[in-house]
Amino acid sequence: MNCKEKLKLEYEDADYRIIVDCPHDYGYAEEPDYCQDDFYHDDDVCCQCWDREVK
Repeated sequence: MNCKEKLKLEYEDADYRIIVDCPHDYGYAEEPDYCQDDFYHDDDVCCQCWDREVK
């Protein structure tokens, strides 16, 4: 199961949370090295991050 799928199971407003939050905010995965910072979100990077498998 990837991070996005788990979030959708746990939260009704998952689509909004995916836009403003990160998987590490929920303890699903560690913050990746390729993440620039918490205030700038690049759609491609965020999709790559949310598509990772839950640890």
